[in-house]
Amino acid sequence: MNALINWVRSNPLTLVAGIVAIVSLGVMVWFMLGSAELRDELRSEARAIDKLRSYRPVQVELPPSAPGEKAYEASNVMVNAQAIERVKAINNQMASQAQSVIDAAIRFNRDGMLEDQPVMFGQAPANLARGPILNGLFPAFANDSVPYRARDVYRASFPALLTAWTPDGPAWRLDAGTPPSQEEIAGRISEVEADLFQEGDRSQADEQAIQHEIRSKRAALIQLLRERAQMIHVYAETNPQFMPFQIGAWVMGTGQPQPLELWEAQMQLWIQQDIVAAIAWANRVWEDGSDGSDSGQSVIIAPIKRLLGINVIPGYVGIHTVGGMGQAQALAGATGPRNSRSAGGFSTGGASSSGGSATSPPTNRNFYASPTGRVSNSLYDVRHATLSLHVDVAQIPRVFEAFSRINFMTVIDCAMSDVDEYGPDGLAGGYYYGTADVVQLDLVVESVFLRQWTLPLMPEEAKDYIGISR
Repeated sequence: MNALINWVRSNPLTLVAGIVAIVSLGVMVWFMLGSAELRDELRSEARAIDKLRSYRPVQVELPPSAPGEKAYEASNVMVNAQAIERVKAINNQMASQAQSVIDAAIRFNRDGMLEDQPVMFGQAPANLARGPILNGLFPAFANDSVPYRARDVYRASFPALLTAWTPDGPAWRLDAGTPPSQEEIAGRISEVEADLFQEGDRSQADEQAIQHEIRSKRAALIQLLRERAQMIHVYAETNPQFMPFQIGAWVMGTGQPQPLELWEAQMQLWIQQDIVAAIAWANRVWEDGSDGSDSGQSVIIAPIKRLLGINVIPGYVGIHTVGGMGQAQALAGATGPRNSRSAGGFSTGGASSSGGSATSPPTNRNFYASPTGRVSNSLYDVRHATLSLHVDVAQIPRVFEAFSRINFMTVIDCAMSDVDEYGPDGLAGGYYYGTADVVQLDLVVESVFLRQWTLPLMPEEAKDYIGISR
């Protein structure tokens, strides 16, 4: 043992060299045994690095976050299969939701359906579905007799707007009427005279009797006016020559109506039907006030007392015209009823100073045309109409609400003027308005028609008129 210790002391380098040789041998054996697994791991990492290198950052264009905004670009975006599929899923979902919105808008615009339920007039569906004047009329005549028959149907559509509302009929029914005729007034006065005087007694009447006669006749006249007001929901002229609607003069012709004339007539009819439906909703035409109690709806308590006239402004807003802004003031400054039988003419085309076009995107706005900024575009067409009403000043908000309930109508301009309830537009003219403070409203109303359902109906001439490529 001492000899071994002495040798270690005498040969330290030899000892260290031996130990190193033994350890190296062990390391070599371990490396040889684990090299296969290590190589596999290194290869796997190398493949992962190569895959990452294949996902090179790129610059992509992302859609805007809100309609009307510009798209924006994002840099250093790592594009891979999972990201692509996720973006596709989001785009598909957005497209599906957008189509659902469009479908709902079409059902409301064309069929009068709101959230798959009809607009209600009381407990009954309003029946607001639009249809052509006559089947087989659009987009091309089914036969040569169709446009002639359409003229008769179109002409008859307007007196029907004044008739009484029924639960199974369309919503555009005013239940309108006029004040008592001179013959009816004379008959009621004769009844009073018969009650007051025996034959020959009148010559003996003193001042007190004369005043009693005057009071009795005035009371009888007021009662007659009141009874007539309780029988109807709104005053409107029912004489076919003076009805408060815009009816194109082409209906008086004898030749074959042209496709563009008929399409314009169709648009004017739809717009006026919507306006009538709004008046009918405001006046609650489904409520009966004829029992004399004033508990039901009638002219006496209705917000809209009298319809003086409706005019549909020629041309499409943004294509042929800048619309009707400012025309309410012009109507308010005019005198006499706003009756509207017109030539029914319309522009034959040309550029509009409003800067719109039939193919412009729906995000374009022109606030010179209206407060909404809406002009005709690739998605919808915009039309304006003017109308004049006598209205209970305390119920004006209900009138505006009525227009917002029926289709896509918006009141975009309004002028107000006073009405003398005892003058020619009131009691002196036979109009009994009750105790309401009445004003005249001259309105401009905007209507919107979605092309997804109107375009298949349009004659080729109408497409040319609004600038749609065939």
